[in-house]
Amino acid sequence: MTSPWRSKSFLDLKREWDKKLKDDNFKDVESFDPRSNETRLKEWDSFYFQTHSDPELFHLKQEYYYRAHQFLNAHTFKCQRDKDIWRLHSEGTGVRGIARHFVDEGQKSNKDFVAAIVNSLKAEMKGFFTECKETISSSLDQQQSSIFPSSTALGSKACVPRTPGLRESKKRPISQIIDQLSLEF
Repeated sequence: MTSPWRSKSFLDLKREWDKKLKDDNFKDVESFDPRSNETRLKEWDSFYFQTHSDPELFHLKQEYYYRAHQFLNAHTFKCQRDKDIWRLHSEGTGVRGIARHFVDEGQKSNKDFVAAIVNSLKAEMKGFFTECKETISSSLDQQQSSIFPSSTALGSKACVPRTPGLRESKKRPISQIIDQLSLEF
């Protein structure tokens, strides 16, 4: 017995509808493979990610969320709700998902309210990491000058080893990461 999907009447009907869809600029996610006589997806989700992802953007997002989680653990929040919002944000939940979380718990919330809190906490996070960087940098400078005398005191040929610190780190400042990502949370 022949499959109804291979009958002449079905194939004629399929050709007719394929032509109509093509005329309407319809982009089908499936394509027909004549070798196997099967219809298959044009792209798999995992393949799409591999071909359409930007490694630099992925790294920036990864670093942003890593620092957002650090901020969650180090910052003193004004209230528990702000901390809960930032915790969900640092786990990658969008503003709508965060608002839905609070509504599901019986609290009043919406995406605009959550976005305002997330944006104000982002600004605090920028300041927090800038302040940390400056504190650590000046502390490293003090340690270095107390351990290693200045090159002028030792003469011009003195070799003063540098202490690796945030100044030489390949990581970008958090403000630069946030600005470059410009994600809509």
